[in-house]
Amino acid sequence: MRDEQALVNDFMVQRPVMLENNRNKASMVRLFLAEAEELVVELEAEDVEKIAQELPDVIWFCLTIANLYGIDMENAFWAKAIRNEHKYPEENFDGSMTYEEAATLCRALWAENGNDNHFTPDKI
Repeated sequence: MRDEQALVNDFMVQRPVMLENNRNKASMVRLFLAEAEELVVELEAEDVEKIAQELPDVIWFCLTIANLYGIDMENAFWAKAIRNEHKYPEENFDGSMTYEEAATLCRALWAENGNDNHFTPDKI
């Protein structure tokens, strides 16, 4: 992921006007949300070819944001994976669970791990 993050950084540095536009947090959020919405449309349509075109756009914006804030996405990704392993232990999930049971368990584990109740994952 570091190679991809470096590629995005180099691309933006070579295009200073784009880099400057992306330093505006409100602009960055709008651009990110627009790309995410395009991905949602293709997911709803289940058009795999178009999903494959939109996913990199979303990732591109994630990497741009990481670069702007000096975040090493590879480290951040693996740290999140480790936190998820602790937060949602495999032994708690039974292969015979329904989606609703698993979602309820995730919400309970989310709250149990000290997460703010104003946001809970409603989909897994």
